[in-house]
Amino acid sequence: MLLSKEILFSCFIIIVAVLAYGFANFLMFLGINRRVYNFLPGECSVAGAFEDGIMDLDSSFQGTVIITTGNGLNDEVQSARAGGIFGLSTDNRSSWELSRLGGPIKVNVGHFALAHTLGPKNHNLQRLFLINNHKIGSSIEQYVLREEMKMLEHEKTIKSKYFKNIHDLAGVDGNRFYVTRYTTSNDLMAQRFEKLFSMEWGQILFYDGQETRIVESRISTPAGVVFDPLRRYLFVSSHMSEKLIVYQVLGNYNLQRIKEIPLDTAPYSLWMDIDGSLIATAHPIKFKHFYYETNPSANHSPTQVIRILAKPRSNRTTRIDYLYANDGASLSGATIAMRTANQLLLASPFQTLISCELPMQMNQKGKR
Repeated sequence: MLLSKEILFSCFIIIVAVLAYGFANFLMFLGINRRVYNFLPGECSVAGAFEDGIMDLDSSFQGTVIITTGNGLNDEVQSARAGGIFGLSTDNRSSWELSRLGGPIKVNVGHFALAHTLGPKNHNLQRLFLINNHKIGSSIEQYVLREEMKMLEHEKTIKSKYFKNIHDLAGVDGNRFYVTRYTTSNDLMAQRFEKLFSMEWGQILFYDGQETRIVESRISTPAGVVFDPLRRYLFVSSHMSEKLIVYQVLGNYNLQRIKEIPLDTAPYSLWMDIDGSLIATAHPIKFKHFYYETNPSANHSPTQVIRILAKPRSNRTTRIDYLYANDGASLSGATIAMRTANQLLLASPFQTLISCELPMQMNQKGKR
C-alpha cells in the first residue's frame, strides 16, 4: 500500500512537472521573456497621414508607391465607408487617390499585388489584384493600373469557395496568382485557437486564371508571400511559428518546400527588393500583438523590420540585418515595410506612414 502511494505521488510530480514545462514553453512561445529596444536606421519623419489606416503598400513599375487604406474602418460606426487606393510620390511626398472605373462601389480593401503583362498590341500593362474582404469570405478584384491617368480600370471579380481568411497574394503574371489563407476556421474563437497554438492548418492557394486550387495545406498562419526576382521561388512568412518558408515553383505551379529559416520573431509581411533580399515586418512579442488586434486603441504591439539575405539552394547560414525596431510607443503593430531609394517606408493599420533614412550601403541598390 505504501509503495502504491509512492508510485502515485511520483506520477503526480511527473505530471505537474510536464504541465509546468509545457506552460513555460508556451509563455516563451508567446514572447513573454522578450524585450524590444528602439532602433532607427537614420532620421525618421512622417511621410503621409491616412486617416483610415494603411493596409498594404508596394512600388509600381514607374516608382509610384501604391497604398491601400481602410483597416481603421473595421468597426460598427465606420463600416459603411469604403477603403481607398492611393498613389504616393516619395520625391515630394504628395499623395492622391486613384479613381476606380467600374467594379464594386464599396471595396473593403486588403492586401494587393502588382503584376506585369502584355495587353493589346503588345502594350505593357500593370494589373493590380486586390483583396476585397466581405463579412463572410473574400473576393479578388482585378484592375488595370492606368498610372498616367491616376486610375484603376476594373476587369473582373474573382471568387472561390477557398477565399476565406485570405491574407496576402503574389502575382505570377497578369492572370495568375498565389494567395495565403491565414486561418481556415470561420469562427473567431477557433481562429484564435489556430493562432495561439500555431496549428498547421493554413493554406496556400493558386489561381490559374480559371480555377483556384490548394497547393499547400501544412503551414501555420501563412501571412506574407512574395516571389524572388526571377519568379522561380516563393517565400512565405509563417507568422506564429516565426519562420520563413521557401518553396520552389514547379512546372505545374505546384510548390515544393525546400527550406525553412527560423527568424526568432513573428514575420507578418514580406517585400522583395531588386537585389533578391527580403524586407520582413515582424511582431517580436506575439502575446502583445494578440491583445493589440483585439483592441488597438488600448494596447501596443512592438515592431521589428529585418532584412533577410536568403539564397534558396545555399546551405550557408542566412544573414539577417535589423533595420528598425520600436517598443510600440511610437509605432505600434506595423504591417508592412518597403524600401524606395534611400528611404524605408513603414505602415501601420491605425497610424501614419513613417519614412526613415537608410545607411549609404543600402541606398546604392537603386529602386525596385
